[in-house]
Amino acid sequence: MLNGLFFSLPWYYRSGYDVLLYTLPFHGQRAEKFSPFSGFGYFTSGLSGFAEAMAQAVYDFRSIVDYLRHIGVDRIALTGISLGGYTSALLASVESRLEAVIPNCPVVMPAKLFDEWFPANKLVKLGLRLTNISRDELIAGLAYHGPLNYRPLLPKDRRMIITGLGDRMAPPEHAVTLWKQWDRCALHWFPGSHLLHVSQLDYLRRMTVFLQGLMFD
Repeated sequence: MLNGLFFSLPWYYRSGYDVLLYTLPFHGQRAEKFSPFSGFGYFTSGLSGFAEAMAQAVYDFRSIVDYLRHIGVDRIALTGISLGGYTSALLASVESRLEAVIPNCPVVMPAKLFDEWFPANKLVKLGLRLTNISRDELIAGLAYHGPLNYRPLLPKDRRMIITGLGDRMAPPEHAVTLWKQWDRCALHWFPGSHLLHVSQLDYLRRMTVFLQGLMFD
């Protein structure tokens, strides 16, 4: 119910969409027992574990697309918030069967973000020191699944980015950097933060207009 409200599912239903809520690895019911927060498992096995989780996320979603195609769904669009935005930006570079991709509050430079998040930055620095991993090696390890290291398969007019002016968990700099990488595609700013999407109705309306010609005849 909370996810339904946060992701504004009633709006999509009223706009004529069927919605599939895809749960990322280590989130929700996929979280490990006693995880302190949803998504914790992404970060418990170092660089290789993070890379494996991202690869699993991409594989899982592409398997879902396979299934939807098999049962006759011919038009599929993708949006995701936060780590879901990161994943959707990455999927735009590997999944050509999507009609549109709309990352929302995406993180696309995790190494830079780790430096800015307190106390995560202290824990990351300690972890790198204990494992004798240099910063260059950290950046190289994250490059494997970094959306900025790949070109999107979807045309420019099928890409849109949404970001919050006051977002401190996924700073707007990330969205702007992705926007430049994506040939300055459609970009929508809202006056809110990572969790408080002020004027959400404005970007939902813009998404509806953006998707209308792509998803409906």
